Amino acid sequence: MDNLQFPVFIEDLIENPRLLGNAAPGEWYKWLIENGYTPLPLSGGRLKGIPYEKGGGFIIRWSGEYLLQYHPAPSRHNDKGAYFKLSNGKYGVRRFDLNGIEIFN
Repeated sequence: MDNLQFPVFIEDLIENPRLLGNAAPGEWYKWLIENGYTPLPLSGGRLKGIPYEKGGGFIIRWSGEYLLQYHPAPSRHNDKGAYFKLSNGKYGVRRFDLNGIEIFN
């Protein structure tokens, strides 16, 4: 993980979601914890309440308006695989594949 370019601030993901492609979901999960965030299990759907370590996804909220979510495959929003979801007041809800490329549903 040391050679990967993680954002200096998590807000960097909102402006440059391609940074999501710099690491696998597990690396993001670890990075979030190491940087003081508390990833929680998803709160809905078939993976509701399942911890990431047991095959579920994760979600964090910060600064009152930001959201980052990881959802493993398959899902109702992306039949091609796992995805990240970013949300904030400026851009709204957007979904990205694991390379940080926006998925249009």
